[in-house]
Amino acid sequence: MSKRKKTMKILLVVPSNIKYHHPIIPLGLLYIGTALTKINIKYEFCDLNFHSNPFESLKSELGQFQPDIVGFSIRNIAETSRMNNIYNELFEIVSVAKKFAKIILGGAGFSIFPKEIMAITKADYGIIGSGEEAFIYAIKNNNTLPKGSIISIIDKSFRQSDISGSMQKYWNKYGKYFLFNNVSIPIQTVRGCLYNCRYCPYPYLSNHAIQERAIEVVIDEINKSIEITKIKSLYFVDSVFNLNLSYAKELLREIIRNKFDIRFTCNINPINYDEELIRLMVESGCENCEVGIDSFADSQLKAMNKGFNSYQARFLLEQLEEFNLPYNISLILCGYLETERSLTETFKIADSYRNIKINAFIGERVYPQTPLSKELSVVSEESLYMAVKDSIHIENSVIPLLKTFISQASSKRWHFVGGVEELSI
Repeated sequence: MSKRKKTMKILLVVPSNIKYHHPIIPLGLLYIGTALTKINIKYEFCDLNFHSNPFESLKSELGQFQPDIVGFSIRNIAETSRMNNIYNELFEIVSVAKKFAKIILGGAGFSIFPKEIMAITKADYGIIGSGEEAFIYAIKNNNTLPKGSIISIIDKSFRQSDISGSMQKYWNKYGKYFLFNNVSIPIQTVRGCLYNCRYCPYPYLSNHAIQERAIEVVIDEINKSIEITKIKSLYFVDSVFNLNLSYAKELLREIIRNKFDIRFTCNINPINYDEELIRLMVESGCENCEVGIDSFADSQLKAMNKGFNSYQARFLLEQLEEFNLPYNISLILCGYLETERSLTETFKIADSYRNIKINAFIGERVYPQTPLSKELSVVSEESLYMAVKDSIHIENSVIPLLKTFISQASSKRWHFVGGVEELSI
């Protein structure tokens, strides 16, 4: 009698980072779960954010489930002005898992510093960018791939992917924590970005490819997510919701046509929009949008490759106010090439908006594979130490002026993050 072939089992792990961030549904791992279901591979989730003793809980999960492969999703590698301790914590957690199974690392945080994290953890495989096809490739070839292999594959399944099954599986185990924390359900409609902002690694991470999910798939996911979670608050996690104006408007029309009783937030920019988009956002349930402006000085906007000018930014804000659509703006102060003139212009214009929240990041984070890292000649891939210590660029000549502005700013409207810890205000 021939022996029955053993069914491969995968454990998908979210490292603990709740002390740095609010709990977040691991959307990337839900897509991985869907991909595993399609090829009939058994998997389980283990979100260490909701275990009082992550190491012991992981050991217990590994011992009970006995996976062949453990996949870790590393979402964040930075918190305000310095890299957080997730590197050290990850090393310890991976060390635990390596005693039980082979290790695959992935996620946005991993994709930014893959070589460094692989060197620290000695993981078996790593994945840069979208993970579904790359993860399947790694597990199918885990007996022949050289240890330390880093894989990157443009994933085509995203356009039609249905993550409701993996959402249900994850929610059954951890949903109560999100209900307690009043968390919105993440929805992704697009991968990739058309723009090339000098500080942003996202185009590199997405292989400079743009993928839009079929609108009917997104609508179905919204409907199923509400059924599963009973939560009617959504967050469109796309880097720019209005990346494609016609697509965004059609999606909003479908939300209205389906009469979803939802509230949602999203990120928009001052490029691809018109009055109809804003009207549809209001009518479909948008309760707030984040406008990524970075600066109100044209000199800085041009240097950052933002693709719009100060007038366009201000005109969008006027449109949002005309339609009574709540919004907040994000700025980068004292970044590369900032001058007293550009800083003064930005602060003066931003402070003139009396009814909005302003998230102002002090300094400009330097990521590898970005135009900014090349301009500053920062080769942060070569050393994790360098990545930790030199990850923020601040134009020190304008710090005295910034201190004056901060002392005058209303704490009800201005929220300063980043290098502010070192300013000793």
